[in-house]
Amino acid sequence: MLIDDVVQAGVRAAAALAGPSRVQFSVHAPRFLVHVDPDDMTAAVGRLIADVIHTDDDTADRGPHHVFVAALHQRSLLRIEVRGPYNGGAREHFDIVQGIATAHGGTLRTHRAPGVSGSTYVLELPAAVQDEGEGDAGTGTGSGESAVAALRPTGRHRSLTA
Repeated sequence: MLIDDVVQAGVRAAAALAGPSRVQFSVHAPRFLVHVDPDDMTAAVGRLIADVIHTDDDTADRGPHHVFVAALHQRSLLRIEVRGPYNGGAREHFDIVQGIATAHGGTLRTHRAPGVSGSTYVLELPAAVQDEGEGDAGTGTGSGESAVAALRPTGRHRSLTA
């Protein structure tokens, strides 16, 4: 499965989970094959996005919220980052994604910068990226290129509004 498809499905799922609010997405997800459960990863990405735009504060700005989602790989590690304007307000989102990460042998971490609102979630899954020897899906990462070369920007950065 292509990680780009998984991330896009997660963005659509987040729009349903977050409810009626204006959300703008910046997505960077190069087209590379991954070995993941598409339903689990869609749920994980969707819930992380919903968490960084959710707040219980009635005085909070109602939008538009800007969420950044990026997927990348290095060797056989898949890394998905989700950054949004709030520190998360619904513990169940985090708990569900933590369970998905653990079930797949991965980790979920949260980063909060001091003095800045919002948080960044980092979901890492080992052995999720297809081996280079198994072929590619038009990523331009043939067997002669290194994993570092695969991390160069691809131009597949988009802004979406849900």
